[in-house]
Amino acid sequence: MVLTPWPMTSHQTFSRQTFTSIDVPGASQTFTYGINDPGGIVASYLDGSGRQHGYLLSDGTFTTIDVPGATATQARDINASGDIVGQYTSAGVTHAFVLRRGTFTTIDVPGAGATFGRGINALGDIVGNYVDSTGTHGFLATE
Repeated sequence: MVLTPWPMTSHQTFSRQTFTSIDVPGASQTFTYGINDPGGIVASYLDGSGRQHGYLLSDGTFTTIDVPGATATQARDINASGDIVGQYTSAGVTHAFVLRRGTFTTIDVPGAGATFGRGINALGDIVGNYVDSTGTHGFLATE
């Protein structure tokens, strides 16, 4: 694979002037990471005790996303079908996940000490990062 630099020929300023603040009710901090074409937003928030939870904001309603047994969950991206990818921590180890039709599936790159889910496309292909004994790497997971 050859990586080609993308030349920047000019600098432009984002011209949209409407910004909407997003705050999960009761959260001490709210983050946003991904949005799909229908407008579903996924990310994470910290509750009053500092625990991290994922969330989906859809049609004005916040839905918490917690992988069962996890001590922390981050939802990082959502595709147009509503499939959500992210990562969670359990027993001190970080795993990627996909949430599809109400079912969580763990994604661990073989040999990795940690796997992070970062993006998902319309086909359900997932990209992310993993850490092993040689460093940090990217991955593409396809079905």
